[in-house]
Amino acid sequence: MKIAIVVNNICKSAGTERAVVNLANILTSKDYGGNRLRVTIISLYSDDVKLFYELNSSVKVYSLGLEDIKSKFISPIHYYKVIRTLRLRFREIKPNIIIGTTHAINFLLPFVASGLRCKTIGCEHLAYNAGSKLVNWVKSVLYSRLSSVVVLTHKDALSYVRFCNVNVIPNSLSFWPNQNANLDSKQLLSVGRFSLQKGFDRLVQAASLFLPINPSWTLKIIGDGEEKNKVIDLVKAYNLQKQIVILPSTRNIIQEYLESSIYLMTSRYEGLPMVLLEAKACGLPVVSFDCPEGPSEIIKDQEDGLLVENGNIAEFAFQVSRLINNRDLQEKFALNSKANSQEYSQHAIFIKWRCLFDKIM
Repeated sequence: MKIAIVVNNICKSAGTERAVVNLANILTSKDYGGNRLRVTIISLYSDDVKLFYELNSSVKVYSLGLEDIKSKFISPIHYYKVIRTLRLRFREIKPNIIIGTTHAINFLLPFVASGLRCKTIGCEHLAYNAGSKLVNWVKSVLYSRLSSVVVLTHKDALSYVRFCNVNVIPNSLSFWPNQNANLDSKQLLSVGRFSLQKGFDRLVQAASLFLPINPSWTLKIIGDGEEKNKVIDLVKAYNLQKQIVILPSTRNIIQEYLESSIYLMTSRYEGLPMVLLEAKACGLPVVSFDCPEGPSEIIKDQEDGLLVENGNIAEFAFQVSRLINNRDLQEKFALNSKANSQEYSQHAIFIKWRCLFDKIM
């Protein structure tokens, strides 16, 4: 069976791209009905294929090099070009299932797949409530024409069940390290795109409360993005340059987790954040805002981490400082994080995808 996964730009280093690469690697490495699945990734807006994440060599990648228009007011001509280009490509590879990876792509799938004798799955990587009223209205119209919609959390599924065939399949772990995080390092870690969504401004504000009273601890923030210079300026404004280090994205992210003691997340909203899954797999205690939707489904509060009221910066700072100064609690969370992350193993997630394929085919 042939699977085609459509993504905006597979060469980027964000969470959606990591999730797509993980899914492609899982599908192409497992048996389905006694045969290997044949997986192709279609990257709309990349000119060549310089992957940030490691992809199984058996996965084919087609880079279409279409113009990536950033404006909110994209012309119908642009959509027509995307649909036409995709239809030509799919007539060549003849996929049995086409998987979209953002709502912008998912909206096109009914038109792309028309007359092609294939099933369509739209994947959502952000919470339903993160979309505008217009976007969610279009979902209610077009998603009923898809074979299935896959969301990351059970809470989010409640928003879709009234107008489409919805299935909950979380992201899978990217890796399973044999080592555990170094709780002696006194390093706090946060990873992600520098954007308003990820809330690194809120993290620096919280750090201005807990770092000065814990002078032997440092905070490392890793990532790139449009808000990076603003966050750097905020670090300077709070005079925290000696305790906060900001670094670009790295391919060796496992080592960064393992060299840290506590993971922090201050996003305003999420889908199912890969960074929390990866941090837990490395045995890191975690502290996160309880933002919509994902953290509360990943973190078991007071068991493997701490959930803090979304936006309550003073409480977030208090809980981080509390964890910093309680080694027994760190060790308890670290042990439970590693154990609880197994429900996101690649095998467990493949079983969910296989069941969905069986159902729609």
